[in-house]
Amino acid sequence: MKSAPKRRKQASAEVTQQQAEQAIRTLLTWAGEDPQREGLRDTPTRVVRAYRDWFSGYLSDPSDYLRRTFEE
Repeated sequence: MKSAPKRRKQASAEVTQQQAEQAIRTLLTWAGEDPQREGLRDTPTRVVRAYRDWFSGYLSDPSDYLRRTFEE
C-alpha cells in the first residue's frame, strides 16, 4: 500500500502571529467593535491561540497517531 504524502509541519511560514492577530482586529472592527477597548485588547491573541490549537491536527501525520494508538 502506498503511504500518504507527508504533510507540511510548519504552516506559520505563510502567515505570522502578528498578521493573524491583525486579521482578528479587522473582523472585530467589521463587526462594529473597537478592538482597542478594555475587554477586547487581548482577544486577537486568544483567538489565534485557539485556532492554532483547533487546527493543530492538520499539521500531524495521521498514520503516526494511529500507529501509536493501535500498537501500544
